[in-house]
Amino acid sequence: MNCSADPGNWDPENREALHLATFAAPTPGNDHFAQRVRQTMTSTYRLANPDDLVPHVWELDEAAQIPGLYGGKLAGLSTVVVSLKPWLEQYSYQHECNAEKWRLETLADGSLFKQIGFNHLDAYLQELRIRDERLNTLAVFKAIESGPL
Repeated sequence: MNCSADPGNWDPENREALHLATFAAPTPGNDHFAQRVRQTMTSTYRLANPDDLVPHVWELDEAAQIPGLYGGKLAGLSTVVVSLKPWLEQYSYQHECNAEKWRLETLADGSLFKQIGFNHLDAYLQELRIRDERLNTLAVFKAIESGPL
C-alpha cells in the first residue's frame, strides 16, 4: 500500500487497532477532539496523579482545583483560574478519557518544588512500579547538574 498517496486514509481496510496511553498529561483538546479519540481508539489509558498540577491544566473543573493543590501552596493562582474560567468554558476542553484510579499516596508536604517534582515524576514511576535509584527526579536532575556528557 502506498501511504503517501492519501495520508488521510492510511488504513483503508481498517485492519489496524489504535491504542492511546497518556501519563501526567494536560488536557489535550476540546470536546470534539475528545469524542474523536473515543471513536477512533480501540482502547485508551490515562494515568493522572490527582495531586499533579499538569493534568489539571485546561479542563474547567480540574483547573478550578489548582489553587488547592500542594497543600494550598498555589492559592495565589485563584484569581488566574477565575479569570480563565470564561475562556475555558468557551473552548470546552476535555480529557480524552477518564483517569485510572490512583492507588498510591502522593507527597503533600515539603517545599513546593519538592512536591511538584515528586508528584509529576516520581509518583508516576512508583505507580507504574518502575521507580528506582537510577530512575527518579533526583537522578534525572543530577545528570543535568553534572554538565555535558
